[in-house]
Amino acid sequence: MPLNKISGFSKTLINWYLSSKRDLPWRLNNDSYRIWISEIMLQQTRVDAVIVYYENWMKKWPTLLKLSKATEDDVLNAWKGLGYYSRARNILKTAQIVVKENSGKLPEDIISLNKLPGIGRYTAGAIASIAYGKQEAIVDGNVSRVYARLLALEEVINDPKQQDFYYDIATSQLPGKQLSEFNQGLMELGALICTPQKPNCIECPVKKKCLAYKEDLVDKLPNRKKAAKSTKLVRLGLIIKKNKKFLLIKQNKKGLFYGLWEIPAIALKKEEFNEKTIADTISNELKLVGEIENKIYEVKHTFTKYRETILVYSFTPEKIPLKWQKSFFSLNEINDLPMGSAHKKIFNYMRKRK
Repeated sequence: MPLNKISGFSKTLINWYLSSKRDLPWRLNNDSYRIWISEIMLQQTRVDAVIVYYENWMKKWPTLLKLSKATEDDVLNAWKGLGYYSRARNILKTAQIVVKENSGKLPEDIISLNKLPGIGRYTAGAIASIAYGKQEAIVDGNVSRVYARLLALEEVINDPKQQDFYYDIATSQLPGKQLSEFNQGLMELGALICTPQKPNCIECPVKKKCLAYKEDLVDKLPNRKKAAKSTKLVRLGLIIKKNKKFLLIKQNKKGLFYGLWEIPAIALKKEEFNEKTIADTISNELKLVGEIENKIYEVKHTFTKYRETILVYSFTPEKIPLKWQKSFFSLNEINDLPMGSAHKKIFNYMRKRK
């Protein structure tokens, strides 16, 4: 399809954004550090949930230089509750690289930004355009949905094979100036007006230019691929206590939960299990011999493509391996440890149970 500019679109969008934008803390200025942190936090997380985390983060580390001197545990603890902890680890890695190699300032061009840990095509475009006014497009779910309706596009918006197509569309509409306001206006329009369900077309500033609105296709667009079915996981988690303290293990295996603290746990093939088989597995995998006692709690949570159930049982070991002798923590101490949401729920329950 021809990629001509839609007459008056960028001007109308920018004017609407300037008059209607939400008052968000990362919009106080166009500082690249503040924009970068907000964009990473906003991945997979609602705006209203991010605000408190963002404000606390900026109080703790107001500059990229101060952040670069933080420990990984400090950063993970500040991220606690946002999930996808690799984002936090990559933030710290990037801060350290930028301080060492670029005098503490994030690069202005997307090629250099893309080389930094955790900064992909979208985030690089957001930093370059919003902080530095560069003529770079951004495409996320909000932006691709806006363009799919605006131009009545049939191309699936959540298919990676179509990402270049939507970037070409977005690039074709970039104005010559006010790139920050334009790109933020696109995101704002998708978040507030051109929403996935029940879009508010009456209030849309660009409805006169929208083909889906003119052709009564708004409810039919955008096209999306069906999400893959999630995989069910079951784990047995063990509550092991000594002197009113709980045994926790720090995950040292690279992956989603690397660096987080958890109760000892083993994978199960199903929720109903044979006690003898489980005892053998605990012995083989955790090197713990003892007695499985009563069921305390059950927590369900979802992450990436998995739906996990953790069955929490009390367990009395005959002895604790030497490597874990100093891994017992009180409930107050656990408050300060980086921990995934499922394990936070477990200890929230333990506090109520006291």
